[in-house]
Amino acid sequence: MQGSSFGDICLMYYDYLYRNYKGDITVVFDGYKQGPTIKDITHLRRTKGKLGKAVKFSLENHP
Repeated sequence: MQGSSFGDICLMYYDYLYRNYKGDITVVFDGYKQGPTIKDITHLRRTKGKLGKAVKFSLENHP
């Protein structure tokens, strides 16, 4: 995905969600500060350690 635009990444993510979680889907992008924080620990506990890849966006990466 390196070199992909923000729109490309959003479309890939939407396609993934549509294929795997058919129906009404709500996506929340929640920016965490550099951690670890209580939210990070709580998220790990709730997901039992199953996490997706971190995606970082910066102004330099998209128009």
